[in-house]
Amino acid sequence: MDETVHENVNKKVSLLTILLEQSKLNSSDDRGNSINYDDDDQLSLTIYLPNGDSITVFVPETSIVQDVIRKTLQSHQKKKLMPALEYTKPSMYELRIHEGMQQLLYIIPISIHN
Repeated sequence: MDETVHENVNKKVSLLTILLEQSKLNSSDDRGNSINYDDDDQLSLTIYLPNGDSITVFVPETSIVQDVIRKTLQSHQKKKLMPALEYTKPSMYELRIHEGMQQLLYIIPISIHN
């Protein structure tokens, strides 16, 4: 996993942690309205699905990767989005960060290699 030094804390943190921190500072809802968070509130994350569509989910600041995947699947199912995903098996998916012009979060099925 790519690690980088966070300037303010002067310790190594993962790229996902930095992205989560930035998300909290720059959050808005689906209509572009700013969201104000209390200390124990949630982060807004835009997750790109296997078909390229995106979905915005809100997760607690203390969430781990599996929490983000689970919340993404729950939100996808609740909204009845297509194509359907494997909702009962969040362990079939992984969360990846794509670095480029923007840092993007993708949920993708885990490949099974024999």
